[in-house]
Amino acid sequence: MAFEDSVVFVGTTLSQGIVCALLSILSPGVSWEYRAFGVQLSGIFLVGAAFGIWEHHKKFGWSVPRVEEPNQQEVTGDELC
Repeated sequence: MAFEDSVVFVGTTLSQGIVCALLSILSPGVSWEYRAFGVQLSGIFLVGAAFGIWEHHKKFGWSVPRVEEPNQQEVTGDELC
C-alpha cells in the first residue's frame, strides 16, 4: 500500500467512526437498540483505524517519504511532453 493510500484509509475510517458515534449518540427519537448498534459500528471503524495507523507506522514510521523532484535547470522542453 502506498503512503497516500495508507493516509486516506486511516482518515476515512477515523471519520466514519466519529460520524457513526455522533449520529448514534446525538440522534433524538432513536431506540436504544439502534444507538447500541451505532456505537458498536463506530467501535469497529475506530479499531480499523487503529489497525491502519499501526500498519502505516510499521511501514513508513512517522516521517513523510521524500520525493526527489527534478532540477528545474535541467528540464528541457522535450521532457515536458
